[in-house]
Amino acid sequence: MSKDNKEKFVYLITPLSIKYSFTGTENMIYNYAKYLNLHGFKVSVIVPKYIHFHNHNQNTKQINTSKLVKFEDKIKIYGLSYNMFSFYFGFNSLITEHNKTIIYLPLGIYNNILNILFKFNKSIYVVGSHGLTLFDHNHVIPTHKIFERFLIAFLKLNIKLRPKHFDSIYFHTINTDQSRYLHSLGIQSDHIIYVPNFLDFKKFKINKIKSNNKLIILHIGGINKNVKAAVDLIRQLKNDVLFKHLEFHFIGKNQPEALYDLSKSLKNIIIHGLVDEKQKKEILSYSDVLLVPSEETFSLSALEGFANGLICIGINNWILRFMKNKVRGGGIYIVNFDDYKKVRTILENLLKDGIDYDKRKDIREVAKKEFDKTVVLPKIRDMFRYVAQN
Repeated sequence: MSKDNKEKFVYLITPLSIKYSFTGTENMIYNYAKYLNLHGFKVSVIVPKYIHFHNHNQNTKQINTSKLVKFEDKIKIYGLSYNMFSFYFGFNSLITEHNKTIIYLPLGIYNNILNILFKFNKSIYVVGSHGLTLFDHNHVIPTHKIFERFLIAFLKLNIKLRPKHFDSIYFHTINTDQSRYLHSLGIQSDHIIYVPNFLDFKKFKINKIKSNNKLIILHIGGINKNVKAAVDLIRQLKNDVLFKHLEFHFIGKNQPEALYDLSKSLKNIIIHGLVDEKQKKEILSYSDVLLVPSEETFSLSALEGFANGLICIGINNWILRFMKNKVRGGGIYIVNFDDYKKVRTILENLLKDGIDYDKRKDIREVAKKEFDKTVVLPKIRDMFRYVAQN
C-alpha cells in the first residue's frame, strides 16, 4: 500500500438516503466505501437529505448513524441538506482541507446537486450510472433512455460551467452499451471505465432438489421493474389449462392493484411484498424461473437469479444478452412479453423436460466468473487508483 494512495480522499455521494436497509445503488456505495477504505483511501459517504432523517444534526456535522447501516469507524457518513446553499457550504467545508479529492456521484443525483458539485474545480469526478429510475405518469421510462437523458444534461452542464476542467471528469459505466454510447458522444476512451455491478455469490446457492412436474416462477420488484408486463402474462397463463398449476411469487413493494386483484381471483399467486435478505434468499432457493420484464441498465434482480441458477425469461436488456452469449447450455431466454406464444412454448418445454441441475450450475458459474464481489471490487479499487494518478 503506497503512501500516495493513503493521501487520496474519496467522497461517495448516494442518490438516495441510506436508511434502515437498502439494495441496489446504496448497496454498491456501501461496498465501495468498505473496500476502498481497506486499500489505502480515506473514504467519506455523503447522503443528501432527500428523505427526513431521524436524530440528525445540521450541515456538516456527522449524523447519528444509530438508525443507518453501520460503516467501519474509519468511514465517515455525512448528511448534508438538500437545500442548494446549505449543501454547497457544507460540502465545501469538508473538502477544502484536502489538496486533491475524488468525488464519485451517480447520474441519479438531482440537477441542483450537480450544479453545486461542479463548482469544486480542483476535484476529480467519477460519474457513475447507478440510481436511474424515473416515472412518467405511472409509466416506467426504460433506464437506458434515462441514462441518455441524464448524461446529455450532465454534459451540457459541464460544457457551460467547467469547460477548462473537463479532463478531470471520468465515467464509470456498468455495462458495455453505456461505454459505446459515451464513445458516440465523443468522450475519450481513457475517460470511460467499465466495471459492472456485483453480487456476493457465496451467499447464494442452488437447490438441487427440484420437481419436474411443477414450476415456481418469481418476479422481483414493483412498478419500477415493469411488473405490469409480468401480471399481463400471468393472466394469460392462468387461462391456459396447461399452466393452471403454476405457482407465481412476487417480491417487492409498490405492486400494482391489478396484481392484488388477480391474486384474489386465481390460485397460486403469492405476493410477499417487501422482504429482508434472508427471506429473499429462501424464496430464490425454491424458485425455478425468474421473469425479468424491465429495461434496466444492469438488473441486480437477474443477477440474484443467476446466482441461484434460475432459468431466466426476460426482455432484450444488456445482462440477459451477455449471459445468453456466455451460457452454452441454454436457460436464458430473451422474449417480448407480448409474445405469449413464445413464452408458452418455453414454459411447456421446461415442464416437459424438467430443469437440469448441470444447466443451473452452468448459469451460476458463468455469472460468478464475471460478476462476483471478489472479481469486481478489485476493479473498482483499480478505477479509483487510475483516476487518482491522472
